[in-house]
Amino acid sequence: MPSRKAKIKWPKASEKDERRSFDQRLQTIFQSSLRGSIITMRDIIYNKGRERFGELPQRKVPVKHSGIREKEILQLVKEGQGPQKRGPEEPVEPDQS
Repeated sequence: MPSRKAKIKWPKASEKDERRSFDQRLQTIFQSSLRGSIITMRDIIYNKGRERFGELPQRKVPVKHSGIREKEILQLVKEGQGPQKRGPEEPVEPDQS
């Protein structure tokens, strides 16, 4: 399975000058690339955005900590003595006195 691309630190929506200059630069690149290059627009935008704005740091996946009771149950399951499923209870018949 291919790994995901790193996320880009795009400028905020309020930074209009930064966005406008990036758009103008992309327009010139697109005009020159449409003449003969076969690189897709998506790849161009991603690569130029990564070069100019950088990448976001990757999040660390939190480690799952299991509680004492969960550890005990897992140990019992491994030993074959895990909690047994209960069947349906027998219905109680009313007294007919």
